[in-house]
Amino acid sequence: MLPLIAVLVCFLVYFLGYKFYSGYISKSIFDLKNGLNDTPAHKLNDGVDYLPTKPVVLFGHHYASIAGLAPVLGPAVAVIWGWLPAMLWVVFGSIFVGCVHDFGALVVSVRNQGKSIGQVAEDLLGHRARSLFHAIIFFLVSLAMGVFVLVLAEMFSADPKVDLFPSLNTADKIIPSIKNSRDQNVLKQPSSLILKEEEKQRASVNSASHTVTKEKKSSSVTTSKHKSISDNVYSNSIDLKKKSTLTNSTQAQNSTITNFETANEKVHHHPGEIRTEEKPSIRLRSHFPEAVIPSAVIMILAVIMGYLHYKKGMNLTPLTVFSVFGTLGSMILGMQDSVLSWTGLNHVETSPSTGTWKYILLFYAFLASVTPVWLLLQSRDYINSFLLYLGIVLIYLGFFTGGILQNFHSFNAEVIRTTTIGLDLIPFVFITIACGAVSGFHALVSSGTTAKQLDKETDARPIGYGGMIGESLLGLSAVIACTIGFTSSEEWSGFYRSWSGIQGLAPQVGAYIYGTGRFLLQIGIPETFGQGFIALIVISFALTSLDSATRLLRYNIEEIAESTRISWIQTFVGNRYVSSLIACIAIGFFAFLEIEQDGKKKPAGLALWKLFGTTNQLLAGLALLVVTIFLLKLKKKIKVSFIPMLFVLSVTLWAMIKNFLDFLTGPSPNLLLATVGGTLIFLTLWLLLEAVLTWNRIRKV
Repeated sequence: MLPLIAVLVCFLVYFLGYKFYSGYISKSIFDLKNGLNDTPAHKLNDGVDYLPTKPVVLFGHHYASIAGLAPVLGPAVAVIWGWLPAMLWVVFGSIFVGCVHDFGALVVSVRNQGKSIGQVAEDLLGHRARSLFHAIIFFLVSLAMGVFVLVLAEMFSADPKVDLFPSLNTADKIIPSIKNSRDQNVLKQPSSLILKEEEKQRASVNSASHTVTKEKKSSSVTTSKHKSISDNVYSNSIDLKKKSTLTNSTQAQNSTITNFETANEKVHHHPGEIRTEEKPSIRLRSHFPEAVIPSAVIMILAVIMGYLHYKKGMNLTPLTVFSVFGTLGSMILGMQDSVLSWTGLNHVETSPSTGTWKYILLFYAFLASVTPVWLLLQSRDYINSFLLYLGIVLIYLGFFTGGILQNFHSFNAEVIRTTTIGLDLIPFVFITIACGAVSGFHALVSSGTTAKQLDKETDARPIGYGGMIGESLLGLSAVIACTIGFTSSEEWSGFYRSWSGIQGLAPQVGAYIYGTGRFLLQIGIPETFGQGFIALIVISFALTSLDSATRLLRYNIEEIAESTRISWIQTFVGNRYVSSLIACIAIGFFAFLEIEQDGKKKPAGLALWKLFGTTNQLLAGLALLVVTIFLLKLKKKIKVSFIPMLFVLSVTLWAMIKNFLDFLTGPSPNLLLATVGGTLIFLTLWLLLEAVLTWNRIRKV
């Protein structure tokens, strides 16, 4: 019952935080006004960037924009230090730091004609501060979105390993019959019986695998000492000699691959083998071509919805119903074998390559950046928000159902991990979990797009503070999915055995999908379908972040051009098509660039990703600094933003210095990472100096 009680306490904290703490900040600190025509959306309405928007629509756009991959990835990594530190930072960090940060950035922008956080920094701290902000923002957004393009391209592409598995062994033949039987009967079984049935199935598989080992001692196939074999291992064990008889390629691609690898040594073996080792490690799926069709359909529906609502005045309710059901229908359609085969999306030979998908995604980002917000960006994010709402509700419904039926007895993870795993718990847990607790990227969304569409000042509370609680709920779902979602503590320990074993992005995505799929199983949703649904939601997270962030990067580039005070640069780069093209080139640079690391060519974005957390938190601390200076000038109480600012900047600088020293003198020195890290430390200290000088000037007035 511990997991159930812990999550219920978290929900109570969210409720109390929104009702009382956000109410106090709204009335006593920001003094929000409820009058119409007071916001930049009314005063500067141009129908392109500035547009008064209904709160429910704007909340959907804002929530979908901030709920990217990071709130899933961060907690999915941070549970390596145990479930308690991750849960505490996700919940209390969001209430007292992240929500205040988002809320404050939104209000400050609205009170400054919808200016970005960088422009507001210039007004409050001076021209040099604005330039420093621009440099940090440009690096952060270009890097993060370059990696998002890289990951999305891989997820959309066909799995090249599907056709590379050796012939089926005895255990492989047994598992399909179990899986098919369970899928057909899962809706007929009470949820309380599902996990018990799974245990019986695992026992049968272990027994069968043991028989194979005895009969073939000379082969490389051995049995597992553990019971944590995934239900889906069968569908990736494909006989090359019998490829013509394989008719359900979607099921083959939808599987979760389970291997067993030694914690201390790397053993080369054929894919699909089941071997006896000390630690079980799950190799999880990273290709989801069935998400391509629904992702494209959402874009088409968004354009139709935006045109009919804003240009033809059609009521939002029927458009919402049509779009949501159209999206769900396209998801079901996209998972059909016949459709995937007809489109060629599930075969390496006919599916676009990863490189081609990168170009397609960059072209989409360009279109999303130059079109009016009502035509694509706002409508798409609004539709996607319903996917997020539905996904969050189903995930927690499945979790609570399993908890009440006592199917989830424990977290299957250590409370606090004290063993050496590569990085210290403090300060890195606060950096690893960025989105989900506090994120500087949210300041860009709040001040970049949301502030320009806010209808009334009082809408800032549910959108700014409430939206961050919504993302924290997503982060909390990642904490429980990547602990409780594993079938045993042995399985969890195998996956989280060391920091180096979880450096890639795909394993974290796979762990989240794997865990949430088990939650959905508790309410009768077959695991294959449930994992496909969660995969679509995760991809939607990344796409909404990509389109919003590209527009934000465009704004940043236009502001940099404006700050040069050179007329031809201001005119040329100020053109939204030119600035959007520059933004996409910057994103593409990180998406395509490869660097030499550890003797191997690796994408630069993944090599630099470890800097994303520190850069993101650095921007959050600086945004809180701007909010603090803003309140100081108004002679308001500053403790609500000043204390979080001190905490975030302290742990971030601590982590940045440790990273810099590691990049410079660690076991695998990297001059590029050391240069970037050192530059960021220098920019941060310079900006803090500017803030101290401004603080002294204000206090003397």
